[in-house]
Amino acid sequence: MLKETLDNLARSHMAQSCVHVVLAMEAREGPEGQEKAARIVEEKKHLFADIFATFHPKGLPGEIAGKSSNTQFAFRQALRKYGAALCQNDLSKIFLTVADADTLLHPQYLSALAYQGLTMGKEERSWTLFQPPVLLSRNLFSVPSLTRSTSHATLVFELAGLSSQHVFPAFAFSTYSMTLALASHPEVDGWDVDVIAEDHHMFCKCYFAALWELLNAKKASNEVQIVPRVKVQPIFLPAVSFLVEADGYFASLRARFQQARRHMQGIVELGYVMLQWIRLSTSIGRAQIPKRTHLSVALIAIKMYIMHIVSSCQCFSLVLVATCRILPRVGELLRHLQLGSMGALGEELRSQLFDLGGSWSSMSSAQQALTAAMSQISGIMMLYTITCAIVAIDLMEGTYHREINSSLPAPKEFEKEVKVDERPLCRSAKNQDGSCRLEMPGVPEGRRSWLARIAFIMYILVDNTLSGYPAWAIFAVIPVLLAGWSLLRRGTDFEYVVALKPN
Repeated sequence: MLKETLDNLARSHMAQSCVHVVLAMEAREGPEGQEKAARIVEEKKHLFADIFATFHPKGLPGEIAGKSSNTQFAFRQALRKYGAALCQNDLSKIFLTVADADTLLHPQYLSALAYQGLTMGKEERSWTLFQPPVLLSRNLFSVPSLTRSTSHATLVFELAGLSSQHVFPAFAFSTYSMTLALASHPEVDGWDVDVIAEDHHMFCKCYFAALWELLNAKKASNEVQIVPRVKVQPIFLPAVSFLVEADGYFASLRARFQQARRHMQGIVELGYVMLQWIRLSTSIGRAQIPKRTHLSVALIAIKMYIMHIVSSCQCFSLVLVATCRILPRVGELLRHLQLGSMGALGEELRSQLFDLGGSWSSMSSAQQALTAAMSQISGIMMLYTITCAIVAIDLMEGTYHREINSSLPAPKEFEKEVKVDERPLCRSAKNQDGSCRLEMPGVPEGRRSWLARIAFIMYILVDNTLSGYPAWAIFAVIPVLLAGWSLLRRGTDFEYVVALKPN
């Protein structure tokens, strides 16, 4: 997967002159990991300005094994290697991008990042995180429907957060970029080594770093206003990744549950935000901090609370209500069916339908709207489904990859390097110029008829309707309870389990 990611990244025009790649490996992989890194470096070194690997040691004091501690180790190693050259440059014009090994960045992502960043002023650029929409769609149809429905939820949540930040801010997620000036700021000092949710935590850490800098300046000069400066700037060029998948249906669900447990450890970030807020207020006085700053911090906390607590409580409540109301009725129907009393069974069905209709009609319009919105029968669910289907259809039909290949010719060095038949996801798919297209496993690429598109929308709707709340109960409600219990018992001492992805 890492090879494929580098191949896609190398299609950027700036790759050979400006892109330095750091392979952040784990030393616990042993000789196999070192051999893999050496092989990749040897094969890909001519595609980039530089490429090297780091090996994060196991069991360093105060660390939690995971992406955040590994990223920090790689960051430190990169600073040691490039430090002399970096000191001679404007650090706000050097961009760092964090991406997982299975993430395919858009070939024009780095160009768009450079363009958007360099057209900003230095101050704005230095306090900005850049975020592409992350699509967990590379193996959308080879995973269980419960796993697939979580992909739909992530897609809508991330797209909504990036497209509209008028109320709640967007958070950094999985794959993101920032300037070296921000990452090396004294109040930031890279990634923390004792956290699980590396992406959300880094956003919060940078956000409060800007406020702490202003607070210290205000103590020297009362003219300074402590106002938010950090923002997430969307770059609408998708990064495509894999969903968790193992060998077998139940093995895949188990692997997804392990990943969900890790994700729900991010609930601790709510405590981090609240503690930082309290520290800020007590350091200079609550009244000295503008109301809009208090509001902006409150909105971060509220978004985290809704994401981890409110949504899980809603799901738990609906499951509980359904269990208490539906299961007894189903049991009664099964009893009549077992006794063979068809007349009584029909009477029971009519009675239950009458009770259901009476319960609905007895509600006010507001109650009916609230019930529909919280269930799977609202217009919101249809909009949610259509959004997911449009993205998936775009990938299935090859529009995304056809557009990037037609607009960005591959360098000759890249064409010589990549052999189409050797790329895992290319198979026999080629564009007219002979370049490779990414295929979704098990899905033939090509334009669909409108009837097929409508059928696919209904397929996603069934996915969301039947699997939405069960998936949320299994991969959110239970993990967040386990995460809360784990944090109460052991604090942040949590074993980081790497999610299984397709080979």
